[in-house]
Amino acid sequence: MQDVVNGFIALGNGDANAAAHLWLEALVHAPDSAPLRGAVHNNAGVAFFIGAKTGEAAEQFAQAEQFWRQALEEIAALDVPIGSRSSVFHLRLAMDHQEALTELRRRRLLEACAAAQAITRHNARLMLGEPAEHPAAAQVDVLATAFGAECAEVQLLRQSASSADVRAAYRRKAELVENGAPVRAGFSGELECAARLTALLHPAVLSRAEIE
Repeated sequence: MQDVVNGFIALGNGDANAAAHLWLEALVHAPDSAPLRGAVHNNAGVAFFIGAKTGEAAEQFAQAEQFWRQALEEIAALDVPIGSRSSVFHLRLAMDHQEALTELRRRRLLEACAAAQAITRHNARLMLGEPAEHPAAAQVDVLATAFGAECAEVQLLRQSASSADVRAAYRRKAELVENGAPVRAGFSGELECAARLTALLHPAVLSRAEIE
């Protein structure tokens, strides 16, 4: 998934075209995982939108939405395991409170998936030209719950952000994604990674250049 990370780095450097090419390349090598495919298709939609190919962008956002719904279904049926690296104390705690801890982990996965889904929907609305204020409050709440109140996504939703602020937010996003690599094995690890890899588009990056 290095192409996805490099795409965030490119946006941090103000090069939207490079990000678009990298995210379309990532689409070619999309893994067989619902959440990771959700992230890859979302980012491909962003790439096509950057290149003013709105038909292709809409198709990619729709596919991403389907994968997020599939991931939500998988979470509902998931038996969340206790981490193999847990200390004896934490293993004992988990054994005594297994149901509560399982529900807590499941809720965190649901929050991550909801945030990724909100990003895809934001991108699709932006492509359709809906007013910037339309998603603001509810979307910020969902993203802040999953990623923190000062996350890059919340910063990007502040429409008053300058171009320098936007680039800084994408650089911060790239650093956070790199610090979270590699993808942990299993559905839970894939979902947590996918949420981090899902790109929220700020209007300032749109260059409308042709993508070959």
